[in-house]
Formats: sequence, C-alpha cells, structure tokens
Amino acid sequence: MKKNILIGIATFLILAMIIILFVTKNVVDNKASEIAKEELPKILEKAKNDLEALDLPSSITYQNVSVSSVGGHLLLEDVNITDNNGPSFFCDEIKIGTSYKELFSMIKSQDFNEINSFFLEFENVNIIRPFSSVNSGSSNHKIANNIRIDYDGKLTKEMIKNIEYEFPPENQKLTFTIKGLNIPEEEYYLLGIQNIIRNFEPSMLKTDLSFSLEFLPKQKQFGITNVYSKNKIGFFEGDFIVKYYGTNPNNITVNKISAIGKSDVDYKGIEIQNENMSMTLGRGDMNFDVSISGDLDEMDDSEIFQNALGDIKISFKDFTITPSYDMIREVQRDFPDFKLKNNKLDFSNIGGTIKWDGRRFTNNINISSSLATIKSNIDMNLKFDRRGEPDFSKSRLNKCVLRIGNLDKNLEELIESLESQMLMGQSLPRKGNDIVLNVTGSFSNPEIEGLNF
Repeated sequence: MKKNILIGIATFLILAMIIILFVTKNVVDNKASEIAKEELPKILEKAKNDLEALDLPSSITYQNVSVSSVGGHLLLEDVNITDNNGPSFFCDEIKIGTSYKELFSMIKSQDFNEINSFFLEFENVNIIRPFSSVNSGSSNHKIANNIRIDYDGKLTKEMIKNIEYEFPPENQKLTFTIKGLNIPEEEYYLLGIQNIIRNFEPSMLKTDLSFSLEFLPKQKQFGITNVYSKNKIGFFEGDFIVKYYGTNPNNITVNKISAIGKSDVDYKGIEIQNENMSMTLGRGDMNFDVSISGDLDEMDDSEIFQNALGDIKISFKDFTITPSYDMIREVQRDFPDFKLKNNKLDFSNIGGTIKWDGRRFTNNINISSSLATIKSNIDMNLKFDRRGEPDFSKSRLNKCVLRIGNLDKNLEELIESLESQMLMGQSLPRKGNDIVLNVTGSFSNPEIEGLNF
C-alpha cells in the first residue's frame, strides 16, 4: 500500500515538473518574443547606416519574429532582403542561433560587444531580379534549399579594433553548408556554356556544398578546409592550407602552401564541341597532394619549382574525340593514307601517377585507345632557369621508356612509311609486336636504344 502511494506521489511530482517546465518555457519564449518584436526593428534601424556604409543590402523586412529558448535561436519568417541598386533576396525563414543568455542580452542591449559561437540558417533562398526598364516585372529563381553559417570562436570589439596590429589569440572557424545550390539558368546562357556543350542540363550542377574557413594562431596557419562538393556529375573533397610567419596582416610572410584532395566525375556522355572537333566525355577521378615551401615573395620561378612537391594520380575512362572533316583533311595532306575508324578516336582509359620532389620528375602513364596502347615509365632530373623554363643543357634523363602496342592497321602502315622515309629504312625497336623506345643520355644529346642516327 505504502509502495503504491509513493509511486503515485513520484508520478504526480514528475508530471507537475513537466507542466511547470512547459509553462515556464512558453512564458519565457513568449516574453522574449515580445521583446524581440519590439526591439528588433530598433536594432535593424540602428544598423541601417552601417549596412549602407558597407554597401550591403539596406532594407530587411519580415512578417513575424519569435524566440526559442530550447533551440536557442531567433526566428524571422518570410524575410525580404532588398537593395535599391540590385537584386533582392527572399527566404521562408532565417534562424539566428546562439546561447539563450547571449541572444536575450543582444536583443535587450541592441549591441554586440563580443561575438561567440553562433549560427545563421536560411531556408529556401530565392533571388529576385527586376526586368529591364522595357519589360516590367521581375524574375524569381531559387538559389538554395538551405544555407547555414556556423561560427566557432570568440571575437571582441577590442580584437577587431586591433586586428591591424595583432591577430586574434583564439582559434576562429566559419563553416558554410549549402544544400541544393542552384545557379540561375540565365547565367549559363551569359557564359555561353550551352553553345559549346551538348546534352548539358543546368540541373546537373545543382550542388550540395560545404567548407570551413579556419584560422589557427598557435599553429600559425589558415585555410579552406573540409571542402566537399557533390552533384549529379560527381564530387570533390579537399583542404587548402597556408602556413605563415608574423603576428598581424602587416608583417605576415607565407612560408608554405599545400593542397590535398580527391574527385570523382561522371559526365554521362556530355559533348564539348568547337569548329575543329567534338569530345564526348566519360568518367574520371583524381587524387592530388601538392605543396610549396619557403618565402614565396622572395623566390623566383626557378626556386618555386625547387621547393615544390607534388603527387598526382589520375584516371579518365570512356571518352571519344571526333575530328572535323577539315581537321582530318589537314592531317591527310602530310599523311595521305591516314584514316580513323568511324572517323573517331576512342579512349577506354588514360591513367597513372605523376610525381615531383623539387628536382626529380617521374611518371607512369597508361593510355588505351582505338589507335594504340601507350605505356610510359619516365624518370628525369630537371633544372630550371630563373624564369622557370626547363634548362635542358643541365637536365638529365635517368629513364625514359615508351611502349606502344595494339597498333591500328592504319597507324601501323603510317609508322612503316615513316620508318622507310625518315629513318632511312631503319625499324623502330620492337619487342614482339610492340614498339619499345628506350631513351637514355642527356636532353641535349638523347639516344634511342636500337637506333643509329
């Protein structure tokens, strides 16, 4: 009996606490919302002169404002951001999120003495452009389903005031997340994209995008990090980092720039064309890790190459080049018997690795096409002059092997003609049916094993 009574009392207390919390939340939210409705117009009016001075949109209107103590955000609904000198923006809602204490304090004080972590979130963002003076009305285009900006750090008025003399001492991070980024179709027409690309639809570039702007004073670096982009064509992700010496913008010296990333694309038969040829694209991917170290302001082009590191892996598959009739006729003037099967050149694969360590260049590339397959294995020491041009008199080949196989009949006949006319009857070195060119020596005096010039 006593047990049942205790359970009943405990249940009643829990329910009572829930009711009290719910009522308190509503009272607090309603009170804060009332204050926000009263004070926010004053804040916007106070900021109007600053916005105009910074050439930012000069008018912000909304239908309703409310405050959520649980979510810790200020909510503006049906927001219009207009500028007399250009397009305006409309969004269903804007959330301004921070701690409830800071949010309430900012609304009450109408001032921002200190900026701590917060977020801004825009829902269903549309751009509204007025038509020309000849045509009345306007165009409305949705540019994003959702845009969110997250700030993680701390900035005070004093830090901002003194930033010319001293960088902020604390880490700063600003993250942008955009879902359904959609560039207006008229932009593509202005760029002329659809005049040179066939089977292309603007919807293919509707993109989910995110990246962070980071500043780490203890590590003395800043950069664009956690970059991620994905649409129907493919994806990209990577980081771009800058290391520096110095304590403020006036004495900063960049001493390293690095980039690392990977991508994967599928162009789904998109065709690029001009007057000379058309190219039907396929699939591809790439990984890269590159960097340059040293005082870039003081280095000439030669020193930049010597202080660079690079490692790139590429792969492209299933694309076709179709030369124009005029281009083929131009080639046939020098090589009358040259022909392409079905008047096109198919590539099933181009892939391999490229590396550079400041003095040594290596690559291993494999190419498979309807004309031939080509495999390269190259290792060379490169020297550069002060303009960054290769100095072949000081450079040297350590290894250079090209293997050419699976020759198309027309190409094989062309090579035999070249051997007869230009090599004075000598045959290119072969292993089985493959042509193997092993180049040794210096750039100024290269030798091909098995050939006597």
